[in-house]
Amino acid sequence: MQVPEEFSCFCSFKVENGKTTDVKIPKDVILIITNVAPTKTECLLESGRTTLLLKVNENPETAIMSVLHGKSESSLLNLQFTDGDHLKFRVSGVGSSLDVCGYLCNGYKLDININ
Repeated sequence: MQVPEEFSCFCSFKVENGKTTDVKIPKDVILIITNVAPTKTECLLESGRTTLLLKVNENPETAIMSVLHGKSESSLLNLQFTDGDHLKFRVSGVGSSLDVCGYLCNGYKLDININ
């Protein structure tokens, strides 16, 4: 097995309904988002849909994924963002929060603010 040259580590953050989660990627860091799922308490909801929305830099906001409650759902993703990217996440719909996870290459922290 070949060891990758760049350092990578797991990362996760929560996106809550009614709030914007701002993520800024530090210099020389790459963020790769691999999975989004309802938080543990959201898994107890019997029905409804929660959608994750994302705005990257000055581009229009886009729906990234949605989960249907009452099921065991998550979304596998492969979204890559690089240094200087400014991400604005928010959720809409029935649920109150989603967990976003993935990994960082060449770094160990993100600049995250919840408004």
